[in-house]
Amino acid sequence: MKNAALVAELDGLIQAIACLGRCAACFNPASCGHHLIPRRSMFYRHDLRNIVPLMDFHHTGDSDICAERHPQAFKEWMKEHRPEQYAWWQKNRTLIHKVPQREALLATRERLRAFLAEGKPYRWESDNV
Repeated sequence: MKNAALVAELDGLIQAIACLGRCAACFNPASCGHHLIPRRSMFYRHDLRNIVPLMDFHHTGDSDICAERHPQAFKEWMKEHRPEQYAWWQKNRTLIHKVPQREALLATRERLRAFLAEGKPYRWESDNV
């Protein structure tokens, strides 16, 4: 399996895990996971701490706190409603990291597969790794 295929599989796993949970904004079933630190940052792309489960309306729709359309409003919402995750985001968003090596991607795949197999929603906590 090439790295591109592995990254695509990891993208699917992270989204599947996000969809086990409830939308952080309205508590309806989540339909996607929003990346706080953009996906282009491969270091955090598949880190569950970087994911906020949302339904499409709060991710790309007309919501006043839409993560994609109203990023400043979403940022303020995060600060008020998810302060620990907001603090993590602000602390880590500008750090520069190397792209993970293939071995790290494979380890991440096993960890995400195991988590998904449990079938439980991810619960964000600052000490989760």
